Amino acid sequence: MNETSVEGSKRRQERMKETSVEGSKRRQERMKETSVEGSKRRQERMKETSVEGSKRRQERMKETSVEGSKRRQERMKETSVEGSKRRQERMKETSVEGSKRRQERMKETSVEGSKRRQERMKETSVEGSKRRQERMKETSVEGSKRRQERMNETSVEGSKRRQERMNETSVEGSKRRQERMNETSVEGSKRRQERMKETSVEGSKRRQERMKETSVEGSKRRQERMKETSVEGSKRRQERMKETSVEGSKRRQERMKETSVEGSKRRQERMKETSVEGSKRRQV
Repeated sequence: MNETSVEGSKRRQERMKETSVEGSKRRQERMKETSVEGSKRRQERMKETSVEGSKRRQERMKETSVEGSKRRQERMKETSVEGSKRRQERMKETSVEGSKRRQERMKETSVEGSKRRQERMKETSVEGSKRRQERMKETSVEGSKRRQERMNETSVEGSKRRQERMNETSVEGSKRRQERMNETSVEGSKRRQERMKETSVEGSKRRQERMKETSVEGSKRRQERMKETSVEGSKRRQERMKETSVEGSKRRQERMKETSVEGSKRRQERMKETSVEGSKRRQV
């Protein structure tokens, strides 16, 4: 209601100003266009010389006289007739269309708003009861399914994941270690060949730097990768084993709490949502 009254009145005031102040500015600019800019154009056309220029001048004089007068008349009509039409339309927009929009907004607040309120009331009552029933089922039937799935995830799927992680540390990890070893051997030899192919003085400098990179830094990186596969890899394996044991147990405990504590909190929040927020929506 305040939107239709305060903001709508502001918009109406702005449109009235647009038709009055901005419209007067536009009319003044169009009058100047026919007077000042037109005189500049006539002066430029009068400056043109020669026979063809005189013909063009005559044509342009006709343009400034006949066609120009037509254009001036049209511009005057635009400022008068069309402008009055636009002003009338804007006035109608503020009056007729604005009243329609206000009526629509009033209807929105009354008819459509009542429909929306009724829908929201139904949402809190019929649909809300359905949703509450679904949520209760979610906590009961679907929740039990999810709990069973989570329990299976911790048991069946979790065992699969643990096996995959164990394979990752064993099979895939060995593949990755082989790839890293090949990277230092095969791909590294390819990169060294490409760096050896570089010529010129700057290239030789770069080769020296890259040779150092492949020797000193590369050896450091190889040592780091070997450590990664040995020390860090063992740490990661230990972490993954802990993840499946300690963290997995924590996650299982959290999921059990989620279904119990957090689920009860969510049920309480949903009950509050249907009660408190629904009352707020009804107030709105």
